[in-house]
Amino acid sequence: MLCSFEVMESLAEVAMEAWCASQGLPVATAKQKFGDLSFGNSQEEGKGKSVLNLYHYFNLETCDEEPCRSHADPGLLTVLCRSTEPGLQALHPLKPGGAPGQPAAYEDSWCDLEPMMDALGQGEEPHVPFLILVGETLERLSGGWHPACLHRVQPSVVPNRPRFNMAFELRPRCNVWHPWSELAKEQDPNEEKQRRGMVDER
Repeated sequence: MLCSFEVMESLAEVAMEAWCASQGLPVATAKQKFGDLSFGNSQEEGKGKSVLNLYHYFNLETCDEEPCRSHADPGLLTVLCRSTEPGLQALHPLKPGGAPGQPAAYEDSWCDLEPMMDALGQGEEPHVPFLILVGETLERLSGGWHPACLHRVQPSVVPNRPRFNMAFELRPRCNVWHPWSELAKEQDPNEEKQRRGMVDER
């Protein structure tokens, strides 16, 4: 289990570095400010907030509810491995949001994700595909440019066949409510070290 955590955590770190590079942001600074405590040579004490979740969907034929309703994960990124049964669906974003209160626009139809993962895992050198979902924190940090991934899990095609999956959620070391352009501004040493309501380090 520890090995799985380390592998998925490493993937999340690489994904965060790639996002920083695509936006022209300083990787080391972003990881130090918003990454998990395990990133880099952090001198902060305490436990990181990132978690490895193990999911067991019973898929009972007698249950009418969705195994997992539509939602977006709260953290920066979520790394998913291929589940034992298909059922994961997502909505493709059509248009990014922006300012608070201006959510992104999504397609109306749900897309099945496991078939795409299976296709990516095949070829001359088969490999294990992983899926990375954008979370609500990264949506805020990017100013809405990268919409959070709305996803859900549908019942198994075969009734009563359980579904197992594992997900690593990369969560920031502090709460983030505003985009990087505001959070990373250099402030005068005589001013407050933080602007109220921008970063909550509790």
